[in-house]
Amino acid sequence: MKIRKKHRKPLKNYQLYADHTLPSGIIKQRAISEVEARSAEEASKTGFTLAKMLGMTFTHAKAI
Repeated sequence: MKIRKKHRKPLKNYQLYADHTLPSGIIKQRAISEVEARSAEEASKTGFTLAKMLGMTFTHAKAI
């Protein structure tokens, strides 16, 4: 009996964006990182964690 490997999605590059609030109260959107992930959901999880560590609010992940 032959064991088959599960088909995995290829890696894609995603740019992570987060909102940054300046001391003057202005909110700016910044690209915080670029990651390789298999899906947008996986990239979003990474972005949410990273934005939280940086003290920002995660907005979205965009495929490059």
